[in-house]
Amino acid sequence: MGAAKGTGRRARRTALALLITSVALVCAGFAVLDLPAGAQAAARVTAADIVVVESDTGNILAFDADNNVRVVQTGVTTPTGVTAMADGAVLVAESKNERIVGYGGPFADGVAVADKIPSPLALTTGADGIVYVASANGQLGKIDVNKPPGQRYTKLTEGLKEPSGLAERGGIVYVAEAGAGNITQVSATGEKAAVAQNLQQPVGVAIGPGRTLYVSEQKANPSPRSTRPACVPTSPASTVPSNWPSTPSSPRPPPPRTRSPWPPRTRSRPSTATASGSSPSRR
Repeated sequence: MGAAKGTGRRARRTALALLITSVALVCAGFAVLDLPAGAQAAARVTAADIVVVESDTGNILAFDADNNVRVVQTGVTTPTGVTAMADGAVLVAESKNERIVGYGGPFADGVAVADKIPSPLALTTGADGIVYVASANGQLGKIDVNKPPGQRYTKLTEGLKEPSGLAERGGIVYVAEAGAGNITQVSATGEKAAVAQNLQQPVGVAIGPGRTLYVSEQKANPSPRSTRPACVPTSPASTVPSNWPSTPSSPRPPPPRTRSPWPPRTRSRPSTATASGSSPSRR
């Protein structure tokens, strides 16, 4: 009888231990499902925001539609370019580290989205979610964040002179070449064509309604930080793709707009204008 009672107690203790272990595993499973690495990061910006990098402080700032400013991220290493995606994620070019890092959206904060990119300078996001990056070595490439790490970056073209600002529409990328004084369009297959020439060190470009580009030029004399706007029609017609859309053809919402970070911005906020792309103007 005593042996039977002892066996029964041991069986109950074993069953209770198994039950506790099962509950613990289920709870742990819920915790893992609830917080997968990087997948639950909050959106950092909205479609109404203008996103700015401060190269000297390592800060990423966002201006909302009411001109209120907030700090999106601090402590970024030599940020030289920034772009935002439709899901609210922010991608930042770290020139010194030769990589593009992500914050928010599907990215764990500070994760390397693409690396081994020589001194990336300017970024912009296309309507299809492809990210374009210009580098100090004159190279223009694209990043597909849906591909596996190590396979995301593809070179489009090279030979650009100080590419400092980017804008995209319909698969065509417009590059502000500060070193050449040109705005150059680059096709999806990498062919280049000058859209505007003899500009004063263009450092930013944005796309407005219709077939108009807006350009920010760096003046050669008074101040290395002073800029003036320039309106550049994309003509003659031979330089404009025949399928140029007046608005992005993709049904996805447009990404938040960004300011060109090259050269580093002044503390005063520039006036707004109707435009989009990598430029100090608000759409």
